[in-house]
Amino acid sequence: MNSPAALSKTQALAGECIRLSGLVQGVGMRPSIYRLATELQLRGDVANCGADVLIQIWAPAPVLELFLETLFSHLPPGSRIDQCERQALVGHPPNKFLIQDSRPRSNSGEVHRSGIIPDRAICEQCIAELFQSDNRRYHHPFSNCTSCGPRFSILKAQTWERSNTSMQSFPLCSDCQLEFNSPLDRRFQAHATACPKCGPTLRYRQNTVDHQSDVIALAAADILAGKIVAIQGQGCFQLACHARNEAAIARLRKLKQRAQKPFALMVESPTDIDPYAYYSAAEQQLLESPAAPIVLLKTKMDLLASEIAPGLQDLGFMLANTALHHLILTVIKGPIVLTSANTSAQPPLYKLDQALQVLDSLCDGIVFHDRAITHRLDDSVAQLVNDVPRLLRRARGYVPAATALPPGFEQCPPTLAFGGHYKSSLCLLSDRHAVLSAWIGDLNSPAQCEDYQQQLIDFSAMNHFKPELLTCDQHPDYFSSTQAAELASETGMKLEPVWHHHAHAAACLAENGRALQSQPVLAVVFDGNGLGPDGTIWGGEFLLVDYQRFQRLGHITQFPLLGGESAAQQPWRSLLAQLHTSLSWSSLVDEFSDLAIIKLLAAKPIRTLEGMMTSHTNSPLCSSVGRLFDAVAAALEICFEKLSYEGEAAMKLQALAQQSIDQGSYPIAVVDSIDGSQLAFSTMWQALLNDLLKGAAHTDIARRFHNGLANAISAMAAQLFQQTTDWQEPTVALSGGVFQNALLLKLTIKSLEARGFTVLSHSLIPANDSGLAFGQAVVTAARSLTANTGMNDLCA
Repeated sequence: MNSPAALSKTQALAGECIRLSGLVQGVGMRPSIYRLATELQLRGDVANCGADVLIQIWAPAPVLELFLETLFSHLPPGSRIDQCERQALVGHPPNKFLIQDSRPRSNSGEVHRSGIIPDRAICEQCIAELFQSDNRRYHHPFSNCTSCGPRFSILKAQTWERSNTSMQSFPLCSDCQLEFNSPLDRRFQAHATACPKCGPTLRYRQNTVDHQSDVIALAAADILAGKIVAIQGQGCFQLACHARNEAAIARLRKLKQRAQKPFALMVESPTDIDPYAYYSAAEQQLLESPAAPIVLLKTKMDLLASEIAPGLQDLGFMLANTALHHLILTVIKGPIVLTSANTSAQPPLYKLDQALQVLDSLCDGIVFHDRAITHRLDDSVAQLVNDVPRLLRRARGYVPAATALPPGFEQCPPTLAFGGHYKSSLCLLSDRHAVLSAWIGDLNSPAQCEDYQQQLIDFSAMNHFKPELLTCDQHPDYFSSTQAAELASETGMKLEPVWHHHAHAAACLAENGRALQSQPVLAVVFDGNGLGPDGTIWGGEFLLVDYQRFQRLGHITQFPLLGGESAAQQPWRSLLAQLHTSLSWSSLVDEFSDLAIIKLLAAKPIRTLEGMMTSHTNSPLCSSVGRLFDAVAAALEICFEKLSYEGEAAMKLQALAQQSIDQGSYPIAVVDSIDGSQLAFSTMWQALLNDLLKGAAHTDIARRFHNGLANAISAMAAQLFQQTTDWQEPTVALSGGVFQNALLLKLTIKSLEARGFTVLSHSLIPANDSGLAFGQAVVTAARSLTANTGMNDLCA
């Protein structure tokens, strides 16, 4: 670094006002700026301003540039600068550099966006202190600093100040105040800091008796003894039991009404995973990241209870992410099952009074404290595909970080998106950024709908958000759509519903930085279901898309959704519908009567069901790839009668396929039809049933299905690229919940790239319906920005 003193002697002072936007609050940005400015002997001040950080600084021009260059190359951990605005500053500088109190933005009418950093896992320095017996934070369960700890989960209002958090109830002791005021201390301006003197108090409840001492020892002893213990985590209450105790896990499943859905495990360090699962360097990096999500890893051997993830090859692991978790795991010395404290169709508990009331009779003990959780956050879930992290559930560690929008969205109007019905989320878009809420869940019960409404109020209020446009799914019966319609009716704001699969595709385009005026590309959107413009249920779509418009170029051959919603729970219905579409029942009986699945289907009221499908009575047409996976899984008798959780059939089918290295693939034809090209599955079913008749391994059959589908996608894309004059750039976007299937995604990318296509896929925005709100927002904003451009309407 050049000498600032030498430079300052030869240059006149210049004043600048510098506004930094991005992830700049709650990460120690102001202390970092203070330390650098004082090191360079600069004058001025720094303050949080709205969601930004505002610097007023006076220095010779070369020193000012050195200040910014050094700041940008040494940003505090977890921070991110999305924008740096600089303006000349008039007036006289102060005598030194100061940290000022936070202030609102000067333009009161401006829409704010969240610059609040998400919660961060405890850092290495705090972990070290936690186990130093002579440290004053030895075994302190709430230890954190400017680099780690709770943020959004304890925030009550912007800006990031202790007075705006639930730490407001705990005045700093003299030692913590000294650290807080000392520029060279790593807890300088650490607003969530705490110690045993001033911090929250931990308790353990057993049989309605609250213990204030030996909390960790009592809770760990109960877990080791096979009991179920609730823990007040950073973002919600969690339920824990020992990962090797079959009886405890069986009881936990009964308590949560969760028959088969896999549980995640928590361990203290990556080496604790070694006996149970494989992980790459990239997966370890994701596990140890500040977000500390649950990461899906391939299992190694069966040392854990078999009921943790029945029928699956991958297990979800996360590392201890709070001091409290570390203290418990240090005693247990092994993995624990850790899952959100909720039962089926209920949101996880996060308010103390409610949690104690509900959990007291369900658990053997409750670890709780008096620091309130202000925003519920589940654990995030991720996997790596082609060494790229892919979020499956976006929550703790990622929310409410803003996503920068691509070029062209600079003037986008404030837009509120209401999301979908399943895996619902909300999205606020303005000021060149979008803020996607945490995954809320399926809106199937009054409790979940009430939670959705509260999240809508809280999320908008936190961001001081005043929308000008509203958007939702085109399906009028979604609870989220009715909420959007009611708000539009009450306020007179414009509501622009967006078609389900266009929103999926647009989310993928925006996440990958496609500029607003980019050429259309092909989007392959595969999911369970979504309403299409023709009134049928879509879910296996090949769309020519840009942000404003889409055109359906192709889809998988439609088949009856036998029994309507019942088909999504009973895979045999999709199997029968697929076979009915591809082959006649009489030919099935003639050729494959020895197959167990034909005998099982024959036990159903075939004539009645065929009549329903032929007349479309309670059997609307669909092109759902989700139901196609159900059908293949039913054919292999993985899940024939009934699913116990959403996606079970596809997850277990993928697990089977991952056990095979078979290079074969089932033939899936690309055929022309009156409404575009189609992927037809008659030849695939014939080959699959023949393999069953020959006694082929189910693992190989599952693999050939995955290989065949990936090959068919790329074959369809290649044909469409040759036929479609409006599709000029060989780029394909993959979106929709089906592409959470890591094997299918990997195979499809490989097959498309082999044909010369550039492939866009999801990473931080989930491919499933929890990314819909983001897509709805960008489509609506794009249409508003380009309303008068005269672009042709592609929508079919």
